[in-house]
Amino acid sequence: GSEMCIRDRQYDSQLLLRQLNQYFEVMAEEIKKTGGVIDKFVGDSIMAFWGGTQQIDEHRMKALTSGLNCIIRNEAAISHSEITLKPVLNTRIGIHTGPALVGNIGTEKRFNYTAIGETVKLAYVVERINKFYHTKFLITQNTAEAAKGKMTLRFIDRFSLKGREEGIDLFEPITPENTTENIKKISALGEDAFELYRNRNWDEAENIYRKILELKPNDRVAEIFIERIKELRSKNPEPGWKAIFNFYEI
Repeated sequence: GSEMCIRDRQYDSQLLLRQLNQYFEVMAEEIKKTGGVIDKFVGDSIMAFWGGTQQIDEHRMKALTSGLNCIIRNEAAISHSEITLKPVLNTRIGIHTGPALVGNIGTEKRFNYTAIGETVKLAYVVERINKFYHTKFLITQNTAEAAKGKMTLRFIDRFSLKGREEGIDLFEPITPENTTENIKKISALGEDAFELYRNRNWDEAENIYRKILELKPNDRVAEIFIERIKELRSKNPEPGWKAIFNFYEI
């Protein structure tokens, strides 16, 4: 998905269409390189999937690689004027892995080769959640399992949706260019802090989240947990509390 930042309300519609088409061209190229299937273009977003009716080896890593390359390519395209028009499109990506119904869906005369089901819905939600954490790329535990040891993954949070009881772990894949010693330290600290948070060690957890803010000022994830800890201290959650954040309206 992408977020458009348009300052000029009189922006020409034809120029905007050209800008979107340039953006889609760049993103589609990266998706196809890894064997991804472009399902549809929805507004300024692209829905794609890996696997479908044809099995693809390491489909999770291929989806992850494509997502990282889309971000890298978009940033490079903007800086090198490959995407020449404005407004700039800020890419956000969400990936979830799981079973889906894939095939030709529609009527006898008009149909679309597509994927539907809970897996697709959750991937859509994960993409939207990026706005909450001020991230560009989020994946769920099911996808992250394929990448452990192969790239830097920052644990973000454990969340659930309306109608779901189980928690879903969220991770942020880090591009190789951004995998610095600083971000590796932030990633390790974040896991330690969440474990303390989960066990209600509020003071120790807050101290670590504040260390993250020292390493990365204005880090939204650390700020969110510090805000939660402040609220939880006063509420003293019940024994059944599971450290799961509920997105009821997303």
